[in-house]
Amino acid sequence: MKSPFLLTLCAALATTLVALPSCSKKQAPPTVGNEEATTTPPAYKALADVPEADRTALDAFAKKLEQDLKDGNAAGVKAAFNLKGIISKILSGVQTSGPDMDKFRLGLNQGLRQNLDHLVKTWAEQQVTYKHLVIHEGMPKPRFRFSSDTMGTILLDFTVEKDSEGKLGIVDFYNQVLGSGMVEQSRQAALPALAEMDKSFMKRLFDKPNTKLEDIEKFGKLSDKFRQQDHKGVVEVYNSMPTEMKSNITANAMYLGALQAAGDMEGYKKALQASANQYTSANFQFKLVDLYYMEKNYDKAIECLDGFMAALEQDAELLSWKGQLQVAKGEPALAATTIREALALEPKNTEVHAQGLDVFLAAKDFEAAATSMKFLESTGKYNFKDSLKDPLWAEFLQSPASLPWR
Repeated sequence: MKSPFLLTLCAALATTLVALPSCSKKQAPPTVGNEEATTTPPAYKALADVPEADRTALDAFAKKLEQDLKDGNAAGVKAAFNLKGIISKILSGVQTSGPDMDKFRLGLNQGLRQNLDHLVKTWAEQQVTYKHLVIHEGMPKPRFRFSSDTMGTILLDFTVEKDSEGKLGIVDFYNQVLGSGMVEQSRQAALPALAEMDKSFMKRLFDKPNTKLEDIEKFGKLSDKFRQQDHKGVVEVYNSMPTEMKSNITANAMYLGALQAAGDMEGYKKALQASANQYTSANFQFKLVDLYYMEKNYDKAIECLDGFMAALEQDAELLSWKGQLQVAKGEPALAATTIREALALEPKNTEVHAQGLDVFLAAKDFEAAATSMKFLESTGKYNFKDSLKDPLWAEFLQSPASLPWR
């Protein structure tokens, strides 16, 4: 079984422009330097409440972004981002101005551009799907799925707003797997510098005003080590942090990601076990699929995966991984039913058909396997003729369904 779960955490962090933990519990006043705060958009409970013109514009924006991503149009993808809007959100609540702030803005702009280059390159190497519009945090947002054999499956909700000229642009995105937003994490990356320029910023931002700057700086160091793929360094910095900061969900995620990437599966397993009772969100429960998969506790792994989808939505690719777990559990017939559910959602999803082959063969549903094989060959990326020599194909080749490939 090819499992995406051991890849999920690093993939989630890799899709964030600046990966640093969120430790803010209070919202600072919505001002940036001497600029006026932007008008807070109305909160919606359902898509039907959003004006049709806004929904239509957002949908068209998302479809263009999807096409640019599929075409490898890096310039088009970059143009979809509103860097000025992102910077305004990162600096929300900072009450200072002057030459130092001007230099900081310039540096932040340059850093975001460099990170955006990396992000676009990462996305270009994955399969991208614009799923639909959703309501997230009271706002209509396009939901995208990014997936690959090496990066697992990631769901991102994009915050898209109009600039002063009425042009739509991305000003944030929320990673549903990581449970955190790009602006929030970028903001934390900037905390040490912002605290130096605005001495009262830390008191306004944190529940505990006596938070030490040196502890905040460890967040920055942790992020730097993670981006540099210095996995040992991430573990060392994390272990030096105060208990309260260690328990931060994103700091913990980087620690887990470093253990993963370093191949320390025993350490990773122990860290997951230590965190299992501390975090109850659907996002974190999804990460626990790793733990239960390694323990071969497939019931709990499936329970966590189902919980994540129940909190978010049924997803064809996640259902296909559920089918793989059901096969591992010894329930191939039930797994085949799960794959059919996935294909009902997305009949032309190549990844689901490919994953479904293993399931259908295990369930001895050779007609379904043949149907998926024909679809996969129609894409021009697969050719099963004369390549079915593995023993797992033996029974299939004895069935009438295999006639086209004999």
